[in-house]
Amino acid sequence: MSVEEILEGSTFPKDEVNVCMRQDLVDELERLRTQRIISAASGSGDVRLGRPQPDTSEVDDQIEELERQMEASTLTFHMQGIASGEYNIIQRTSGKPRNGSKIDNQMGFNTEAFYQKAIKRCCYKVTSPDGDEVKFTDKQWEKLFSRINDGQMDQFCGSVEKVNRRAARGNPTRGLSFGSANGSGQMQPQLTESESQSSGSEDGSLSEPQQS
Repeated sequence: MSVEEILEGSTFPKDEVNVCMRQDLVDELERLRTQRIISAASGSGDVRLGRPQPDTSEVDDQIEELERQMEASTLTFHMQGIASGEYNIIQRTSGKPRNGSKIDNQMGFNTEAFYQKAIKRCCYKVTSPDGDEVKFTDKQWEKLFSRINDGQMDQFCGSVEKVNRRAARGNPTRGLSFGSANGSGQMQPQLTESESQSSGSEDGSLSEPQQS
């Protein structure tokens, strides 16, 4: 195989982010799982005393039903890395640091705007619970970012880091709250100017990331 063929066949890393849009179901599932653990632990060692183990079958059934409901309300975001130069351009065009944001001041740009743009750019496809591809508009992206919690945003940010293979100091978004300007998470350092050559788009459309 020639060098040109090898270059033409190059690919970027891929990842998937599953987001359940029903936070009430997520909270209820967490509550039931905790309840099950407590119930199971309360019967530990009771067999030796002639006491039956606690019956958790009802809770198990409720958990299974919740999981089915959550699957029906889950969107899958298919992520793929982009050229390092384009990644750097998105950083440099994400706006000035927000007032009072330590992480923004550290990095030199608006980290909330950066991650939202990077997520949209790295996402090349969104699929429904049935596996059908759905078209995501700018208005839907805005609604998504306004509805997800910090934990779900962490999933997206972690995926961006993963598919672009950025070396982060620990979790790049741990403690970074996108609902306020005082997040304190650590992120990767900016790339050098020599890496800033790119021909990819910056509009966040769901197009296949350009191969390098």
